Amino acid sequence: MMIVKKTRKVYPLLNVLRLMRVAKPLIGVRGAFEFYTAPIKWLVNLGRLRYRELLPPHLLLNTKYGLFYTHASNIILLFQEVYEVENIMPKLVGKDTVFVDVGAYLGFYTIWACRRARRVISIEPNPVALAYLKVNIALNECSNAIIVPKALSDRRGYTKLKIPKETEEGRIPTVSSIVLDYKEAFEVEVETDTLDSVLEEVGVDSVDILKIDVEGAEGLVVRGAEKTLKEAKAVLIEIWPENMWVARYLKNSGYKLAEIIGKGVSKNYLFIRR
Repeated sequence: MMIVKKTRKVYPLLNVLRLMRVAKPLIGVRGAFEFYTAPIKWLVNLGRLRYRELLPPHLLLNTKYGLFYTHASNIILLFQEVYEVENIMPKLVGKDTVFVDVGAYLGFYTIWACRRARRVISIEPNPVALAYLKVNIALNECSNAIIVPKALSDRRGYTKLKIPKETEEGRIPTVSSIVLDYKEAFEVEVETDTLDSVLEEVGVDSVDILKIDVEGAEGLVVRGAEKTLKEAKAVLIEIWPENMWVARYLKNSGYKLAEIIGKGVSKNYLFIRR
């Protein structure tokens, strides 16, 4: 049991060490010193301190994916889908591409795509994540990106967005869901809409690439995207076990499953139109 606990403490450190190969902090000499010496401090403390407690509270990072401003507690989540961006997205996104980022979070996919695609629609309902998303879009001068502050569903209206408090770990609450239950959570009323309706409102006639990551609400998004899914060339979607019918639905809608990424409870599924 002790080994498991120590492994869990080491895991975030390994992720940030990987990040250091591609990220440079833009937070002054003192901030850079804290960023690069954090692994040494962690080792000296033998893991008694959480790694993010050794970092400056907020980080401004210059990476090969773009500029990102984030709280130290969210650095792992922000960059956890590097594989998808490095190995899948370059094959799908080009200068004429219309890319839709459903569940944009802090903007990892959005920032990467805005430098390469013709147009990016970035959809995120969580007010905390939305604040960081707006900053990151501004930092990268993504003039071709549109932010839609809504939760996608199968109908228009309003619903409760649940945001886990996670105060016991000192995290900034940026993950959220309109369907999942958390032990302790804030509830914020947010506007819901269908993807078909949102795209019509922002003047998008057709979508090339659709990325969906909505913490268990992927079924609702798919039900509200009938028109969009008839035209999209590829769909990269996180699917939770209770929503595996979504994979069958996409296969029956003219897509073929090209790849499955991830080993956790939920995985990313890449579908390409036949």
